[in-house]
Amino acid sequence: ASYLMSYIIDKNANQQMLDSGLAAGGELPRILTEERKEILQNSNKILEYKFEKRNIYGEKSMYAVMANYYTGTVARYGLIVLLILIAGSSVSQELATGSIKSLIIAPVKRWKIFIAKLFSIITWMLAASVALTLFSILGTGFAFGFENLPPYLYVSGGNVAEMPFFVAKILVDLVQNIPAFFYDAVTSGELPEIARITGIPEITRRSFCHVLNSRAMAIKYANEQGKRYEDLNLIVAHLGGGISLSVHEHGHIVDSVGDDDGQFSPERSGSVPQLELINLCYSGKYTKAEMQKKIRGRGGMFAHLGTSDCREIEKRIQNGDEKARQVFDAQAYQIAKTIGLLSIVLKGNCDAIILTGGLAYSKLLTDEVRDYVQFIAPVVIMPGENEMEALADGGLRLLDGEEPINEYIIPKKEDII
Repeated sequence: ASYLMSYIIDKNANQQMLDSGLAAGGELPRILTEERKEILQNSNKILEYKFEKRNIYGEKSMYAVMANYYTGTVARYGLIVLLILIAGSSVSQELATGSIKSLIIAPVKRWKIFIAKLFSIITWMLAASVALTLFSILGTGFAFGFENLPPYLYVSGGNVAEMPFFVAKILVDLVQNIPAFFYDAVTSGELPEIARITGIPEITRRSFCHVLNSRAMAIKYANEQGKRYEDLNLIVAHLGGGISLSVHEHGHIVDSVGDDDGQFSPERSGSVPQLELINLCYSGKYTKAEMQKKIRGRGGMFAHLGTSDCREIEKRIQNGDEKARQVFDAQAYQIAKTIGLLSIVLKGNCDAIILTGGLAYSKLLTDEVRDYVQFIAPVVIMPGENEMEALADGGLRLLDGEEPINEYIIPKKEDII
């Protein structure tokens, strides 16, 4: 059957990526992260489980799920209309009955009234969503048979587990009514055209850095200084397994140095002499995947010292390991050199240099970098990754209207020239 063949095809595709260590799709293959490997492994476990239980996950189940999906989609449009009617009636009824006058003169702040009405509408929305989901499940169950509504599968503790269809469906429908945003992806920079041009016409520079944490720390620093992020010029260095730096000019990331085109880091090689790199690529000693690993994953400190754990490296330095000291100092030197390079973009008008990320907890590293660059601007240490906090704060700014919500449209191939 076609659905069984699709299970086999999907499993083989996943296994090929796991075996090669490269993610498929896009113009260039990407090294699989450990998180992505785990996702693919779990996906294969679920596909194998479906194949074994094909009496449950058969064609009838597929048709039942599709029918439930389409009826649910129609129901959601109905829910939108219902919410509009409820929102309108919440005001029109008060105008008709005259109760709005008592609200206006009541010693209650307007925002409290607004919040109360908002929570009332949200409660209606959630209740209506659950009710529509239940009706949708019941309708599909009576039409196709409740035994053909397959459970939701997930992996827990290395084993495939089942969640009843109606429970999973209610949870999914509730989540779908919550707005979701992509916020500060790694390619979110706003490089001007002059910063994009390279000496090879086929290659264009693009902003690629740890935008989420970098911009969050820049905004946090501005707030601590009692200033607006848009009024400051900052250089932010995110120090982690990969190290990237970005220039924030009046609220815009106008230039950056990614973790593969500048300084080396615990796991990245950074920029290296190009001719020697080309010779290494064509030496016949390494495959393409192995060379990519040399650049991202097994480069930098790891390549020199066999570890990317800076705590261990600092212990070696304390125990008199001269090679560890030399490589560690070289990393600090290259970070500082990149900060100096980016300061040119601001023509020396830099309000502060922020060092953030997990490695910013290393006083040994931050002190060395500070010693090189403090003549450019004050150096501020804001350690930690802070991604979840940054996402939450970004989401609140979008919901509060402090930042515009943009729609990203994937261009068609024929539109890309």
